[in-house]
Amino acid sequence: MPYSIAFVGYDGSGKTTLLNHLRTILRAKYIHWNGLSRHFYRPNPPEIWEIFTYGEISLRNIWIKYLAHFTPLLLDRCYVCALVYSNLEGRPTLMHNITKRAFRPDIIVLMEPVEEMISGADRFVVEYQKVLSDEGYVCFDTKPYIFGSISFWKLPEIITTPIVGGYVELIGEVIWQPPSNSLSIHVSQASLKIKP
Repeated sequence: MPYSIAFVGYDGSGKTTLLNHLRTILRAKYIHWNGLSRHFYRPNPPEIWEIFTYGEISLRNIWIKYLAHFTPLLLDRCYVCALVYSNLEGRPTLMHNITKRAFRPDIIVLMEPVEEMISGADRFVVEYQKVLSDEGYVCFDTKPYIFGSISFWKLPEIITTPIVGGYVELIGEVIWQPPSNSLSIHVSQASLKIKP
């Protein structure tokens, strides 16, 4: 089964920039989880925005689950983001309905900027860590990056193989420098192994 990696974290922490570098190396399908509603986002959004986002995310989950059977996926955000933002800024009861049908990525990369670099990030980092733990993800590695650190979370059934270690090392390398021709890692053809 192809792998799926989602990148999550506070706005402005570098998720999309990192993904733009990685998707050329890994040759994986890139999907922005809430591609349409993100253009209308503002802090403490009105209820109509959350209803619209819930609808978009529900439909996108069906599509992502289908694609996950055939191709590796790099996700710019995932359902965990909706839970975190609704807990801190919105209506938790609406977005928490997503968890029943949500696509659960194999690995989630949490961008953890420090407060001094990105104002307001601390409370989101703490909430992300809490939600990831509540959703059954376990942290298996951390790496430094220019704004703070990144942590790697996986579902318990994902075996931490050398391939997974290769993804972690690749992400750790790319976060410090844009990819070059010398950075050709052959993990793009591999899949994560899942316990039966």
